[in-house]
Amino acid sequence: MATHRDAWRNIRLFMGAKYRDEEGVVRIRPRRFQVFGWQASIMFLTFSVLTMVLGMCLLVWTATIKGPLQTGSWWSNNAKLAVTWSSVTVATIIVFLFAQISLTMREDVKT
Repeated sequence: MATHRDAWRNIRLFMGAKYRDEEGVVRIRPRRFQVFGWQASIMFLTFSVLTMVLGMCLLVWTATIKGPLQTGSWWSNNAKLAVTWSSVTVATIIVFLFAQISLTMREDVKT
């Protein structure tokens, strides 16, 4: 297909759908299913990282209660590590969400 004389035009037509804008000009935009397909890998990556962080959180906090060398009260070095790890994780998640929101709220992007 790339060797065809109208290759770029054909690729655009196959990758998108025609529509008319406000001025009546025929334009090509990607289909909704294709956009979801392009974004699926990023969504799966984000979901896998979030589930990994959740699993680590459960593992770290479980060690404060049922550690192998746990004696006495629960406030030990494991609990201090869990509090530190949780606060760093929450700060990281806040920065991540801020970055994602700032990317979607850009005003210079035309849809």
